[in-house]
Amino acid sequence: MNLKKIVLILVCAFLLVGCTNKKVDNNEDQTQQDKIEYGLSPYQHYEIGDYEQRCNDLVEKANQGTFDKELYQALYDEALMVDELSATAYIKYCENVNDKTLTDENSYMDDMCKKVANLLATAAHKVTESEVSEEFKTYINNDISYQSYVDYKEKSQEELDLLSEENRLVQEYNTISTSRNKYTCVVNGKTYDYDFLSSEDANYLFEEDYDAYYAGYMECVKAFNNDCGNIYLQLVQIRDKIAKLNGYDSYAEYADKNTYRREYDIKELDSLKSLMKEYGGYIYYYSYSFDRDIDLKVTEEELLKNTKDIMHQITEDVGNHFDLFLDKHIYSIDKSDDRYNGSYMTTLSTKKAGYIFINLNEDYSDYFTLAHEFGHLYNSFYGINPNPIVTNGIYDLMEIHSSGLELLFGEKASELFGDDYEYICSNNILEMLYSITMACIYDDWQRYVYENPNSTLDEINDKFEEIANEYNFYLSKYFWMFTPHNFDSPMYYMSYGVSFYTALQIWYEAVQDFDKGAKIWEALAQSNGYEKSYLDTISDVGLSPFTDEKYGREVIETALVYIDDVYAYYYD
Repeated sequence: MNLKKIVLILVCAFLLVGCTNKKVDNNEDQTQQDKIEYGLSPYQHYEIGDYEQRCNDLVEKANQGTFDKELYQALYDEALMVDELSATAYIKYCENVNDKTLTDENSYMDDMCKKVANLLATAAHKVTESEVSEEFKTYINNDISYQSYVDYKEKSQEELDLLSEENRLVQEYNTISTSRNKYTCVVNGKTYDYDFLSSEDANYLFEEDYDAYYAGYMECVKAFNNDCGNIYLQLVQIRDKIAKLNGYDSYAEYADKNTYRREYDIKELDSLKSLMKEYGGYIYYYSYSFDRDIDLKVTEEELLKNTKDIMHQITEDVGNHFDLFLDKHIYSIDKSDDRYNGSYMTTLSTKKAGYIFINLNEDYSDYFTLAHEFGHLYNSFYGINPNPIVTNGIYDLMEIHSSGLELLFGEKASELFGDDYEYICSNNILEMLYSITMACIYDDWQRYVYENPNSTLDEINDKFEEIANEYNFYLSKYFWMFTPHNFDSPMYYMSYGVSFYTALQIWYEAVQDFDKGAKIWEALAQSNGYEKSYLDTISDVGLSPFTDEKYGREVIETALVYIDDVYAYYYD
């Protein structure tokens, strides 16, 4: 997703609910939208009006032997606009998740987006079944887009209501996760909140009386777990119903096929999971041993300037597109406790590129975050979605674009990071290995949860700890609740694992020959993730799938040797 404080010409204070209930499909407003090729257009509240009737008219005419090109195009253009308005509403919500007006408008537009998309896709599906189907197919002139209409299954009102409730619960989790200071406890006669106890400011408590500190800290953790956990249990029930409505036995199966378009047999992931169980202990050890303080504070201005310099060292095309990113200001980068606790790139359906949102840490990690999200944005210049209303990309590919650029960035950042360069870059590679392992853990855990949707909170807490231990990751049973993806992007995390594994291959090549590694990444990032599968795409650029255990072992061991050498230098 994405956001920014200077979002081009966004209406001041978002003007959301206070603006007139004016549709955005009139000629004057559309002309204004068309003038803006990048970034956010001015936001206006949307009313659906007679959209459903016009969709019915399209179908009726098709059944009478007439394909109304102008009507279809008008419906499609409006659906794209609604999709983009929904993305914009989400961006503004993420800039302040505690603002009720923004929260309500985000919910409203999310519902409108799903409703409009369902109406158009259902009507288009019926046109594909009519006698004008060939004329319709010729007009669309894209096999993927047309086939998506052919395959579309109309969403019932029950499913739309479930999706709306799902979004509401995710928003509730976001509010709780940014308000942890409401959880308090008493330690040695004084009251402390969860945020304080989780910070370095509480070190003196830890050192003075560990038992009292730990008891208070766990009291807050359990209260947080109770609130987040009950939201999660409701989400599991809702998603189970959505899966059943669509003919799947579990939500995990539904997400694999319907959301993430994973074309491989899920059992094929076992080879990668086996590899990560074998090396998990080493990864976990180093992850909790690399604790050197890096005194490198980063402002937004420094972040953008220094990243620009390095992007131009990676490839000429990457540097040029980063210049465009800065010039068109297609980002929301800021630091606030009220902002969504994460970073993302989101697509804007009527624009030539996506949009980046980052909540700053104000340290060196922001460089890697920006490189990661810009990798997504770079692909958005090339990977054009043939039909954003009904077509998803291949998520296992999308995270290679981001993580691959992140690793290439590190290889060129020696001057930026100075004496801390080796430590920072090895730590970034370590975090990549850590994330692959966590992806395997979360995938196993979520499959258990969604295949056992009536599990209790205690059962899913215990199961998480049990599965983590299988990978030699000795994590708290409550660890899972701090990862937003488990709430807002169910079953997504395995795409990090598959993609990061592939990105490490790009790093492996770049270490030996940077230009070769950069060209492999560039070719992959310029490919269209809507046209080819994950396996075909990585094969086209000479990379190996996650099923190639021998090559995977070589890459992982090379990374671990590098990490071990750096660790020895700094700590031995």
